[in-house]
Parts: sequence; structure tokens; C-alpha cells
Amino acid sequence: MGNRRREYDLTMFDTRNLDRQEVLSLLPRTIYKYFSINEYTIRVIEEGRLWFSSPKSFNDPFDCKVSINFGSNKKEIIDSLDKFLPSEMIPVFKNPDMERFFDNPVLANNLLNKMSATAFDDFLGVCCFSEMADIPLMWAHYANSHKGICLEFANDQPCFIRDNIIPVNYYSEYPEFVIQDENSNNLYMFLMQLIASKSYDWDYEYEWRAITEQGGNTLYEFDKSNLIGVVFGINTEESTSNKIRSIIEKSGYPNVVFKKAFLSEKKYQLDIREI
Repeated sequence: MGNRRREYDLTMFDTRNLDRQEVLSLLPRTIYKYFSINEYTIRVIEEGRLWFSSPKSFNDPFDCKVSINFGSNKKEIIDSLDKFLPSEMIPVFKNPDMERFFDNPVLANNLLNKMSATAFDDFLGVCCFSEMADIPLMWAHYANSHKGICLEFANDQPCFIRDNIIPVNYYSEYPEFVIQDENSNNLYMFLMQLIASKSYDWDYEYEWRAITEQGGNTLYEFDKSNLIGVVFGINTEESTSNKIRSIIEKSGYPNVVFKKAFLSEKKYQLDIREI
């Protein structure tokens, strides 16, 4: 990414070891979400609601791949399940049919990893954001070859997005989550590793993820006052820009500033300017 770097280097600075307040201290003042122009995007703006996906619908099969170590013996495995599981999931994992596998830790860990991945696919909803609005690959991949838009959200006040967001960490190998570790005794730490783990190949996205435990593949409302900017792509048609402007003005957004991406005159980069 040239000279564009986070203020912290995730190759040296692992956010999994931080508590919730320390993570929030790293949150950029604004975050961005890229969109192609379609009926869904129009609905997002009109209704003030964002789609939270189930992890199983992600476009990268390596996404959220972690290795969970439940323990090396039956007692550790049972203790880990008590520590790790939400109460509503305990009957699924702790029952006589399951516990007969716990005498074989290798078999038990393999089985519990598969069950965990399936359970949390149904249990969690995830919405993805970026730290920057000027990433050419993001415009190409997620905004229909620079024909779409990028929405800018403020993070300076508590809100649904800010209160549930975590940074993505990038790895060359699947990270291991050891439930017996001192810092691994709550669901939040598990989510930090499961939902915020991707390959280094994706580090150009500078990604943050908002996570809800209320389920995925549904729309969640955001505070319209937190949408503070709409960035049009270099190839966004004028008719599309006018349509988006009109919807914003009619839909009760008090703080939106309109911007546009332009090709830099001398560098392989985008310049974002207010219009």
C-alpha cells in the first residue's frame, strides 16, 4: 500500500490481546463502506439500515478460519465449554451423546471445531467496513469498477456500529484460540479471533467488522446522523449521483457531505474531494 499504513502495524501489534476499551481507542474517527448501485443500495440509504451477513456467506473460503483448542483432557474440555459457550448453546455441546467423545481429546477438538463453525455461522451477523475511502481495489471489487459509491460513517459517539466493531487481523496461518488461556475466557475474545481473522492477501482492505449476536442475513438500523459523507466514484454516472443526492436529501440525513474520487495527476492513487 505504498506509504499508507495504519498508525499501528498489525504484523507487530495483535489486537486480540486488548480489551474492549483498548480496541475502541484504535478505531478511526470515520469508517467507510463501498457499494455498487443497485436496489439494495437504494434501500440502505432510504431506510437507514445495513445488511449484516452470516459468516458462511463470505466470499473468501479462508475467512474466519481459526483453530480452537478446547483442552487436552476431558476435564479441560468440559471447563472450556462452560467458559466459552453462551447459555443457549450449552445443551447442544454438553450432553451425554457428546461427552462420550471427550475421552479422546483429538477427536473431541476436531468435532467441537466443526460444530462451533456451524453454530456461529447461524448465531452471528457481520457488516464489513474499511478505514479508507481511497483504495482503488476496493472501488474495483465492491463498487462496480468505480461506478458506485462509498458511505462515510462517524465513530465519535456511541452507536450500534461503533459499539460492536472490531479490527480485522491478518495472518499467514490459521490463528489458534486456546480457551484455557487467561485472556480467552469470554465470548468477546472468541469473536475477536473467529470473525476478525483473514489471510494477509486481504490486508489492503484495512477492514473493521461490526458484529451482532442477534443473527445474520438481515438488516439492522443505523443512526442517520452518523452518516456524514457520500463519495461518488470516478466512473459514477451523473444521473446516479443526482439520484443518490435526492434520496439523501429526502431521507432525513442531517450531516452528509458529498464528495468525489478523482485520479491523481502524478501517482497511482485516488484523490477524494468535496463537491
